[in-house]
Amino acid sequence: MESLPQRENFASISKEDNLLPKCILCNQVPELGIRDGFLLIGQFVCSKCEQKLLTLSYNDPTYNIMVQKLREIIYGSDRSNHSS
Repeated sequence: MESLPQRENFASISKEDNLLPKCILCNQVPELGIRDGFLLIGQFVCSKCEQKLLTLSYNDPTYNIMVQKLREIIYGSDRSNHSS
């Protein structure tokens, strides 16, 4: 059985070696990792995208793109083409 690495070895692990969340809307890894957003049905949404979505105008094309991506998460890609 392989032993766990010593605590001091953890400091040498690079950011690329860690599993960090990537936002489903902007495809970016937030600076604070998992603490900088929330999970929606197993998909990560960063706090920047959350704030942007809450402040965008309903008529803004970016708003519609973000809502479409969220619909795909919630309803699956089969039902995302149906408008409500």
